[in-house]
Amino acid sequence: MENRRKQSKCYAIERLQNTQVQREQSFLQKLNVIFPVKKQLENKDADYAKSDRGSREKTGQMKKNVAD
Repeated sequence: MENRRKQSKCYAIERLQNTQVQREQSFLQKLNVIFPVKKQLENKDADYAKSDRGSREKTGQMKKNVAD
């Protein structure tokens, strides 16, 4: 009897946690529809990193040419 009560209690807690997670995920999805800013920022960061790497490679090549 005691074991069954513990199992049902754990199951109830697990269900509550799952519904809370689902609520948070749906809320974040709704926010992302309203404000799709985060992905745009990530894309800008990625573009900046690519352009920065390209410019560093170019300056590195220029320095090598000057050294020759």
